[in-house]
Amino acid sequence: MSITNQILSTKLQRPNLPSDFIYRQKVINYVNDYAERPLTLVSAGAGFGKSTFVSSWLQEMPHKNAWVSLNDNDNDLRVFLQYFIASIQREVADFGENIMILLDAPEIPPLEILSSSLINELNDLPQLFVLALDDFHFIHNQDIFQLLSLLLKYPPENFHLVLITRRDPPLPLVSLRAKNKIKDVRAAHLQVTKSEIRALLEKHLQLKNVDEAVEKLENELDGWITGLRLAILHLSFHEYENGEVENILNDKNLGEEYLLEEIFWHLDDLTREFLLKTSILEKFSPSLSAYILSDSGNKINTEKIIRSLIKRNLFVINMDEQNIWYRYHHLFQELLRKELKKKYTKETVQKLHEKAFEWYDSHDLVEGAFCHALKIHNLDKLGSLIEKHIYKLVNKDKWYILDRWLHSLPEDFIRQSPALLAAKMWGLKDKMLIWEIPELLREYEKISRNVEVDEQLKAKIQFFKAIVYFWSSDIKQINESYRLFAALMDNLSDEDEGFKGVVAVYYIIAAQIRGKKKELIRQYEKLIFSEKLNPLHK
Repeated sequence: MSITNQILSTKLQRPNLPSDFIYRQKVINYVNDYAERPLTLVSAGAGFGKSTFVSSWLQEMPHKNAWVSLNDNDNDLRVFLQYFIASIQREVADFGENIMILLDAPEIPPLEILSSSLINELNDLPQLFVLALDDFHFIHNQDIFQLLSLLLKYPPENFHLVLITRRDPPLPLVSLRAKNKIKDVRAAHLQVTKSEIRALLEKHLQLKNVDEAVEKLENELDGWITGLRLAILHLSFHEYENGEVENILNDKNLGEEYLLEEIFWHLDDLTREFLLKTSILEKFSPSLSAYILSDSGNKINTEKIIRSLIKRNLFVINMDEQNIWYRYHHLFQELLRKELKKKYTKETVQKLHEKAFEWYDSHDLVEGAFCHALKIHNLDKLGSLIEKHIYKLVNKDKWYILDRWLHSLPEDFIRQSPALLAAKMWGLKDKMLIWEIPELLREYEKISRNVEVDEQLKAKIQFFKAIVYFWSSDIKQINESYRLFAALMDNLSDEDEGFKGVVAVYYIIAAQIRGKKKELIRQYEKLIFSEKLNPLHK
């Protein structure tokens, strides 16, 4: 059961290694020691090359491995597990079928059941599998921590987890260390050595006497690899004679903000505009960048600029093998967003988010569109987006995505829209909170008198009325639910196959209650031999 159509494949792409990557054999040997342990924790501050190092390690190892780049949106347990499973499915296609059945339920089971199912599936892997979860510091959901704690308490024999984070997560790390079940990789392990500093300087700069520069960088940067790259970029923007390198380095401190600003202000105007305006994006492509910059008044060749940034190693990270999607290094993006607020008005920044929303919406990339509408608190865009995709999500039984979106909207805003009320009713139905639906039906009746409601939505409202009747203890209302379900069975279109399937289940049960055996068989045959469901139909 593949779920790759439900996730962003770029989040499963391991970061590419830079052309001047420093191979860390000593650290590789360190993490390879006692590989049978269930966990490797790579924990260090920003800019110490954690992700790059783990990417290089996975690239060299003989075992199957996978990668997930996490962000704040992955704090939903269901979403987190979907990415967890999808990453492994790239190498083991049939992995996670039992868990996906549990995740597709209206209410996901308790953690103990989920963890048992996950552990059993991982334990059935035919050979050692390594999964790296990058940017784990974005996770703050206690259910996810508890799930991983259970996984590490009863570790599968053929599974190894790698957590890449800026801070230690609330997992039983002390207990794991005491049992020799964890390998810690810290900033001290990732610090660049004097010889590595020298190698990078000699690769990028033409220096006759590099000793003093090496000493200065070693003392000032304390092994910080990103600081070293920033310093080299900083030097590359200066005209200097042999003896002036040390003077340039001594002129100011080598802190990240200074170095980043120095690099930024040495770029041309169009590149700076590109960097600032695209910094609002969690990821960018030439097409998306060109669209949000289309109102700038300047002709900006986004493909050319991206190629130039990559060539300069200017903290742009490739996110896929097709060279379509990119993102900024977090430190660089933070600086760019600060500069964006200084240079442009709130109205301009809002317009950029609106353009991003339009691009994502036109390309049917719903999560991206929703993200940008949410950032500017545009309720109208959020509401219209939900209304536009209600039926797609319902047909795919992705009600929990609908539920998550609705939680981003104020309750009084939802109650002004017939479509949003219907979306909320669907969530209540799936969570079996049937007794809350009648109030929303009354709200719908009130506002539908003053707004136009399409026939498709009217049919959905009839369904919710039937649901309320069905769960009543009054036989007359149960009979009425049967009548409504029967009418829906005859009137729903094939495009509503997911919705129709739910109606069919209720209809069959209602027909059994009423003893409508012949009618039940007739509708059942009609379903089986319909164009949508007939297995013989080509």
